[in-house]
Formats: sequence, C-alpha cells, structure tokens
Amino acid sequence: VAQPDYKSLNKDAKEFLSDSNYGPIGPAKVGPVEEARFMKINEKTRKLEREIGFEKVLHRTGDEWELHKPFMNVYQENIRCNITADKGIVVVENLQGSNPQPKEAVLKGNVVVHILGQGKRSDSYIYLDEIAFDSDRSMLWSNHDVNFVSKEATLLGRGLEIVYNSASSRLEFMTIRQIDYLYILDSVKDVEKDEVLVDQNQSADVKTVKG
Repeated sequence: VAQPDYKSLNKDAKEFLSDSNYGPIGPAKVGPVEEARFMKINEKTRKLEREIGFEKVLHRTGDEWELHKPFMNVYQENIRCNITADKGIVVVENLQGSNPQPKEAVLKGNVVVHILGQGKRSDSYIYLDEIAFDSDRSMLWSNHDVNFVSKEATLLGRGLEIVYNSASSRLEFMTIRQIDYLYILDSVKDVEKDEVLVDQNQSADVKTVKG
C-alpha cells in the first residue's frame, strides 16, 4: 500500500467553511440536509460494505461538506467497526449516472473507533482526536495519539492505519506506527498476526499480566 498523502487530507476545517447551506448534488441544488446516509454496496456480493452518515450538514463549498456528528460503519467479512466523531469534512464525488459517494473524509473531535468482537475476541475501542478516510485506497489513518482499549489489552501510541480489501471484503491489516505503552493479558493467544501489526523493535513500556 502506497504511503498516503497525509498533508492533503489533514486540512483545517476552516478552509471548507461557507456562508451558504446550499450546494449541488449532481445537476440539482438542494437545501440543508439532515440525517442522511451514503451507502456503498459490494458489486459482487451485493452486501452492504460501508455507510457514512451525519446528523446535519453545517456548511458546503462545492463538493466539500462540513458535518455535525458524522459516523462511518465498515462491514467486512473479518471485521465490523463503527466510527463516530463530533464533526467532520467530507468530499462528495458526483459521478454521472451514480448516486453521490464520499471520496475523502476527515473526522475530528472525540473520535471513537468501535471494533465489534468476533468469535473469542471481545469488543475493542480506539480513542483519538482525528481520523482520515480515503475511498480509493479503502484506508483509514491518523497521525494523532492512539488509545486502544479492550478486555485483552491496553495500548498507548501514535499513528494508526487500517486497510481493507473491497474486492474480498476483508481487513488487510491494522497498524499502530508508534507504541509507547502496551499491557497484555498473558492468557491472550488468539491474535491473528497478519491483521494486527506493531513494530517489535520499538522501545515501549510493555506489561504482561497472567489471566
């Protein structure tokens, strides 16, 4: 996976503010939109793959929307996660003959990534200040501090990347780029190493407790 251009997406929300609540969707202009959802269906399986929604559009500038209480839900074969935030900026792509779809997004303020447990895994939560999304790369990432919490482990670090494969509807990997503190129950043996990656050479305060 090519390194994403963080600078291009981590723009300040002030750049997208507008005095008008009116903006284009395709050829038509519409007024303020509330509680809308963008849904992406997998063309092969016909299953829901992703949905992005919000409580309200605050401002628009062309295809760039400033959102209040945005959320994003990802549905893959080996992962299901729900993301919420206080505000966000989304770039909406209007393709001829298709419904508008989010192309890029930045969610900010009290961001929570809730990864639903599957099998023996419990639910886990990632808390951070900001997370970006790129539809073309099927990728979520952040340069900010990361606080990962579950029944099996607690992790403090910085930098997050989540990549999933739209064609196979599976998570490719989730990476924490910098690990500062890691607490793991000794009884945890069921982690799939090809999905959750950390740099083993990093210096970190690691604590293991027998379960």
